[in-house]
Amino acid sequence: MATKKIDIEKELNKPLPKEVIKQREGGRGMMLDYLEGWWVKQNANRIFGINKWSFKPVWEQMKHIPLPKTLKGKTTGLYTVPIILTVNIDGVETERSDIGSTQYYGDEGKEMAIKGCVTDALKRCFSSFGEQFGLSLYDKKGGGSSVTKGQTGKKTYLSQEELMKKFGMNPKQVAPKCPACDVTMKLIARKDGSGIFWSCPNWRTKGCKGMNVEDVDLDGNPLNKTVAKQEPLEEKEQEKVDVEDIPF
Repeated sequence: MATKKIDIEKELNKPLPKEVIKQREGGRGMMLDYLEGWWVKQNANRIFGINKWSFKPVWEQMKHIPLPKTLKGKTTGLYTVPIILTVNIDGVETERSDIGSTQYYGDEGKEMAIKGCVTDALKRCFSSFGEQFGLSLYDKKGGGSSVTKGQTGKKTYLSQEELMKKFGMNPKQVAPKCPACDVTMKLIARKDGSGIFWSCPNWRTKGCKGMNVEDVDLDGNPLNKTVAKQEPLEEKEQEKVDVEDIPF
């Protein structure tokens, strides 16, 4: 008779049911496959057992990264929250850790964004256990899950030139250097489709701020109204929320 551990391993490698894979529009004009947070938790209960897994957000490492306001003047930004997932498999505890990130629009969306970070990080941790938790959905080069490959209606990433054309920018526009780390910035489309902004590739690791396109001249030089440099976030700026009920 197969052991409990072997049964779990077989279950983890089973293909995902097609109906549980959802789609949403992500940044840079691309459709993304994802699993809903409640379903991931339900699947974890089914495979590992209700009392066999737990997770803990690492609040002291939470970051808040302000972004330029939208064209409509709405405040926006990003939160990142790391978590540690512990799973008991056949009496042996296994830990996984990852970082979740969520963008908010308006100050009223900050608390939900923080909760979204926790759910995002939890799903990323569980994905390391295999296909039953959507591991292949994170395969950008492979085009996502085998369930959704070949489906019509998928969008592709827009190049920098295509983003400039779409939003009416001068094609001779020079990309600015990040004021904080001196890395060349890239144009990124806002999730709500309202426009684009300059983003530093190091925003996640160094907390660099983005810049509005109208705050940069044609030669890539930041205008005076742009903040020159962002100091590291102080711990007192970090917010604490109750994540007992995560409605994602």
